[in-house]
Formats: sequence, C-alpha cells, structure tokens
Amino acid sequence: IEDLDLQKRFIKVLRKGGKRSLVSLKQFAVPYVTEYLLRRVSVYQATDKTKPLFVSLRYNKPIQMGVRAIQHITVKYSEAFYLHQNEQPLQQVKKLSPHKFRHTFATKLAENGVPVHHIKTQLGHSSLNTTSIYLNSSMESMQKAIDETENESS
Repeated sequence: IEDLDLQKRFIKVLRKGGKRSLVSLKQFAVPYVTEYLLRRVSVYQATDKTKPLFVSLRYNKPIQMGVRAIQHITVKYSEAFYLHQNEQPLQQVKKLSPHKFRHTFATKLAENGVPVHHIKTQLGHSSLNTTSIYLNSSMESMQKAIDETENESS
C-alpha cells in the first residue's frame, strides 16, 4: 500500500523476476481506487500494517491476493459487465484475462500515438522487441482504417 500515490497517480509494481517499476494511473481510476481502499479496511480488515494493496481474507485475516484470484475476479466482473451491456449469449464471447486487458491497453496506447518507449516503460519490458508485438497489431488496425477510408472515397 505504501507503493501507491494517488495524488501523483503512480503505483510501484513488482513484476516477473522481482523487477520493480512505476505504473501510471488514469485520473478516472482514482475515485475507484479510493473506494477500494475504504472497502479494503471495512471488508478485508486491512490495517496500516497490511502491506499488499489487493487483499483477500483467510481465517479472518487480510492476506495478499494471489494471481489466480485476480484472474478469477477479472473474468467474473468482465462477464458481468458484458452481460449487462449485451444481449448476445456469453458462450460466444472469449474469456477476458488480465493479460488481454494488458494487451488491449498497450495496443490502444500505440494506436493513440504514445511513443514506444513510454509503452515499453508502462509495460515493464526490458526490450523494445517485446513491445513491438503491440505495435504490429496497431499497424494492422491502422491499415484496416486506411483501407476503410479508401473505400469511402471510392
């Protein structure tokens, strides 16, 4: 929890391999994180001494939420959101995952012209080659948009 700075909108994250980095938070996320911090205390009994940001309860004590729990929550709430927004049966929809959110986020950054080194930093990549995966899908999207523009002018 000490790694979260809502005023500067940054959080320090621990990545694979024990690598630490700063991740930016969008302004719209701040009220939701603030609400979660209140629930973290009231529901999960977290105190000032509880270090992990995301916690669950085990034997009525807050513990760090595991990777599988985060994956489960991502699927659960994305499915609920989907059902609320659509009439299409859920069976026809691919399951969302934290990785898919991450991929979509990076692709959207690339599509919006964010410099590749900023995307690389935000994702915690050590190599631009890894980040280029997101640029390739962005290029496909750009080509499709160009093709659609050509069709409109015909």
